[in-house]
Amino acid sequence: MMVHGTVPKGSGLSSSSALVCASALASMVSHGLHFSKTEMAEICQKSERYVGTMGGGMDQAISFLGQSGSASWISFDPVCVTPVSLPERTVFFIANSLVESSKYETADTCFNKRVIECRLAAKILAKKLHVTQNVQRLGDVQKCSGLNLETMKQKVLEVLKESYYTREDIAHELGIQVSELQSVDLIGPKLTSTEFYLRLRAYHVFHESWLVQEFIKVKTPEEMGKLMSASHDTCQKNFDCSCPELDELVSVCMEAGALGSRLTGAGWGGCTVSLVPESKKDEFYEHVKENYYKKRGVVDTVISTSFFATVPGP
Repeated sequence: MMVHGTVPKGSGLSSSSALVCASALASMVSHGLHFSKTEMAEICQKSERYVGTMGGGMDQAISFLGQSGSASWISFDPVCVTPVSLPERTVFFIANSLVESSKYETADTCFNKRVIECRLAAKILAKKLHVTQNVQRLGDVQKCSGLNLETMKQKVLEVLKESYYTREDIAHELGIQVSELQSVDLIGPKLTSTEFYLRLRAYHVFHESWLVQEFIKVKTPEEMGKLMSASHDTCQKNFDCSCPELDELVSVCMEAGALGSRLTGAGWGGCTVSLVPESKKDEFYEHVKENYYKKRGVVDTVISTSFFATVPGP
């Protein structure tokens, strides 16, 4: 099998998922099999976890189920993709910070650790809210408790402590021995971290979910832009998945006339996505080019593949 692609690796643009999805499609066709788009998304979601990352399924779902000209609201269990209208006379710009982020290589300190922190927060939050079901995700806690997102955010602030949790703290909250945290449905045997910021991670998840719901409801580009910027703010402050270069790039994009800008992908490097009025796209491009890329000595051939306007596609 020959593999060729133009998606830069470690850029937050789903290069690994693109490889998995393309390989799965090629394998399906070559073996004379047939699966629905939803089935393929679910298969690829599970397949990618074999490399050691505890990824979700958004990349695979949008690869198979995205619709041209629309954003998509993706939910799971089961996978469901709902088209979301985007404002006219605007464009999305992708800008690569040129900081490469490997989900696999940093899994135990960044990507996988966030998954585990959210799982632990869900377990403790469920116990505090008297949820008796065995939950694995923060969304499960909300579903079982019947509370809305605003109330869940408030509950997080009320029942989870502001400082980090140690392994001893977590074991005490759950009423188990520290050694039991090695279970794969808690921390697992591989992660060596001793500090877990459960309140920040849980608040981010519920707040980000609220921002998504607001994005679906708003009608103007300006409102959408504010929500995008708010999303970056919580990624930076609560989920701690940004980096100095991404923060600088977001600031430069906003100075250049973006209505909103945020990191995209897992974070810790990679790209930003910015919503820009079509009438300002040339001015925006030149400002970001000069004030982010040129000041770093990046040559035009690299800039052309790192910074570009795009539209939603299939």
